[in-house]
Amino acid sequence: MSDDEKKSLKDIQDIILELESDLTFEIVGKEISAISKLPFKVIALVHALHHRAMDLAKSSYEQYEQKSFLSSAILIRSLMETVALVFLLYKKLHQVNEEKKIGEIDEFLMNSTFGGRTEDSTLTSPNILTAIDHTNKKYDKFRQMYDSLSEFVHPNWFGTSGLYSKLDDDEIGAMKGKVSFGKNVNSEAPKFILAPYFTALVVLRITFSDLAKNFDEFIKIAEDDIKNQNHT
Repeated sequence: MSDDEKKSLKDIQDIILELESDLTFEIVGKEISAISKLPFKVIALVHALHHRAMDLAKSSYEQYEQKSFLSSAILIRSLMETVALVFLLYKKLHQVNEEKKIGEIDEFLMNSTFGGRTEDSTLTSPNILTAIDHTNKKYDKFRQMYDSLSEFVHPNWFGTSGLYSKLDDDEIGAMKGKVSFGKNVNSEAPKFILAPYFTALVVLRITFSDLAKNFDEFIKIAEDDIKNQNHT
């Protein structure tokens, strides 16, 4: 493992530990707002996504250390999807604050919390590529990194022959078409795994901070909306 790779992994581990220290294990709706249910829905979704992100982040780290690069890459891709949904949630909340209107955020929260993409799903979850593209508008190359990891999800070169086979590089082996196979036959990790891993965690950390900064204003707008409804 190169010094650069070791440093990247150390930076990644530091952010994981920081984010993990902020995990919440219980919330009470009335303590968030006794007037509106929307702030509770936001926080419930945020914490569920936070736990999912940490599970994916830690598992991908473990897989990388074990040189299970395929599993690590697929988990990082799922992490990027989770981060993108957190960002889209922040964007919806920020829009409410900017426009001073609740709009359709409740529908988004319900679809994100309870939605799916199966035939029997009563609610439809947000399109994850839409969330990825929204994130990409603020964080350049987010979509490009996500697409690069998709090469591992599909049985393409990077996720199949590039990981599990190696052409013998000596002259005799090459002439005979000798190929070796195995999980770690190529001991070096694909170079573009760690960049999206680090990026996803940094974006997640920033977005959680942005959500926290905007949340009090959102609570006020949500509560005012309920009060206005009661006076009409």
